[in-house]
Amino acid sequence: MATVTITLEELDQMRAREKALHDSNAKLISSLAQERATQLSPTQRDLVPLVRAMLPIVQFAVGQLPPETTRGWPAMQLEEVAAYLPRLPDFSDNDLDLCNEFTAFVSKIVDCERERARHKT
Repeated sequence: MATVTITLEELDQMRAREKALHDSNAKLISSLAQERATQLSPTQRDLVPLVRAMLPIVQFAVGQLPPETTRGWPAMQLEEVAAYLPRLPDFSDNDLDLCNEFTAFVSKIVDCERERARHKT
């Protein structure tokens, strides 16, 4: 295994460059979201904050209502939420993580419901 030795000053410079790139990336993402938002109709623009306000509720439900103990999870609707998120004008990496989390949770719901149905017979 190779060893790399750098000075504290070099490490600080690398961290400063990383922060500058992160800040630049954040500005570009913000600019892109603003540009996308200008292309929306007024009604569509009004719906984005509504969707954003509802996401914590969905996250809470996913985190607090496991499908093993909660019957009747609306799996199809959660799948639709995951499919819709990438279409938001301010879609971000955090949203991508949510999509993946929701999609994995839907699979878990389906498995639990399949197991319940198997035990009914």
